[in-house]
Amino acid sequence: MLVAGPCADFRLSLTVTINMKITKLRIRKFRTLESVDLDFPSSYAAICGPNDCGKTNVVRVVRALVGEDSQYRFFEPEDKEDISIKDDFPKWDETKPSQREIGFDMTLSVQREKDWGFFQFLTKHLSMTTQEPAVDLSINVLYRSDTPDPIISVSCLGTDYTGTDAQEVLNKVQSTRCVLFHNSTQIDFPGPWSINRGFIRAASAEHEALVASMRKTVNKGLARLSRSHQKELEGLLGRLETKYNVSLSMPAFDFTSVPPKSGVKLAILMQICTKTTICPGDLCSS
Repeated sequence: MLVAGPCADFRLSLTVTINMKITKLRIRKFRTLESVDLDFPSSYAAICGPNDCGKTNVVRVVRALVGEDSQYRFFEPEDKEDISIKDDFPKWDETKPSQREIGFDMTLSVQREKDWGFFQFLTKHLSMTTQEPAVDLSINVLYRSDTPDPIISVSCLGTDYTGTDAQEVLNKVQSTRCVLFHNSTQIDFPGPWSINRGFIRAASAEHEALVASMRKTVNKGLARLSRSHQKELEGLLGRLETKYNVSLSMPAFDFTSVPPKSGVKLAILMQICTKTTICPGDLCSS
């Protein structure tokens, strides 16, 4: 988990790796960052500093390299990161326009068991043979003013790959949705068919009491998880020169009010039987 936020307004931008883990990140000549080398030895890492020192730009680089997970897969995020020499090369750098470059290097730890699908892709696509439980995959992306597309190269088990092989590896990393981003200052993008509903409709007083009990138990468990993660963040930030008060919580989980199972089946049926006219209300109530 990567935590980044300005001192004056402690904004959280979180990246949570699911299986693959980012272990190293190197940034050259990107916006306010001239040369930055970062190591991520554990699950939690904090990037703190004064306003406008480049913390958000680090998150931009990660988003540009790995893409991001979203519950709305049919829609591209509005703030998708597109890198260009014109917009992202440092304004204060006086390098000749024809010689300007932006460079990113990212190292991922890929585990054979936890990342089995991607691990198998690497061994087959790059014709690798290894019995190691994990391998380090380095991805280099270089943006140059004299080429319209970035130059991609990857390195794994001491072998370098370029061209189509490297591009396919980067595409695969981005398509795995291995990183989830959350920015506490942004409201989640509402889907076009989103409905403010829970999961279980209480049809009787007895069921209503059962659902209420389930909701209470789950919310207590979520609260315990929040306190546990809050302590880890407090311990991490407590080692910094600037002190922060950490508050971490989860929204209440609600089970109530969802269409019956037959209604869910009907939605699939109507998509398949396009020539049949069916009234959802009639079938859901039958």
